[in-house]
Amino acid sequence: MVDFNLSLSALMDEVQAQSGVVVDFHDLSGLCLQIPNLALRHDQYYHHGDFCTFAKRMGNQPLCSANKQKSIEKAQAGEAYSGYCPFGIWDHAQPVKFENELIGIVFVGSAQGEQPLAEIEGQRYNGPALPQLDEALQQRCKELATFIAEHILLIIRAWIRQGNLLGKKKSEHFYVQAMHQFIEMHYPKDISLAGLAGQLRVHANYLGSLITRLSDKTFRQHLLDFRCQRAQVMLRSTNESITEIAYTCGFQDSNYFSTAFKREVGMSPRAYRQQHHD
Repeated sequence: MVDFNLSLSALMDEVQAQSGVVVDFHDLSGLCLQIPNLALRHDQYYHHGDFCTFAKRMGNQPLCSANKQKSIEKAQAGEAYSGYCPFGIWDHAQPVKFENELIGIVFVGSAQGEQPLAEIEGQRYNGPALPQLDEALQQRCKELATFIAEHILLIIRAWIRQGNLLGKKKSEHFYVQAMHQFIEMHYPKDISLAGLAGQLRVHANYLGSLITRLSDKTFRQHLLDFRCQRAQVMLRSTNESITEIAYTCGFQDSNYFSTAFKREVGMSPRAYRQQHHD
């Protein structure tokens, strides 16, 4: 018996805990913003394994994003596929289609093959051991990806049977709420108003005007505010470097981060840490 009340987030956590592999779901439709049981934490939307986190903090977020875009292009054909990223991490990708439309991609893996992982900026990954890829693990990842994809479709169909409509007209305040959810879930990545508008299936100019009218801030201002808030938390509570915090919070350049942070907060990240470190 399928438990429709089990959220996608809880299911993904359970799969990771039991299998040792990393799971994430790339939402291409905005359904995670509309259907409560599909809502995810921000880390569950992108590759968040230990090595992937290491690579991004070493300044490779743009390369990782470009590789993800290639995955999306492959998924348009609707067939599952497996492969290695440029650094040597293996994943299985399972496209999820609803009514013949690609709504997202389930990624399962973050495993290491026989070849050593690539060095990044002259440094080798020395974090927790990664799952070692073999035929059994490959098959297991494919089965898990299919299982998660099917669960997503079951949640969608259950939500529709409850009387909800995917194409139902939304209130203006729904779009502002969706913006806040979108930023909270995706702020570590290179996101934009156009990306949010695409998921919500509205014109970017309309959405941008609506957000500014109802909140007195642009999308970019909301995004910068949230990133700086997350950075403040990390500066107070961790010993990570300024550069690591910058990339973790979605800034592609540590110098820009320092400039933007000082403009928003009134002092540099370093001065803020010295004044507020717990």
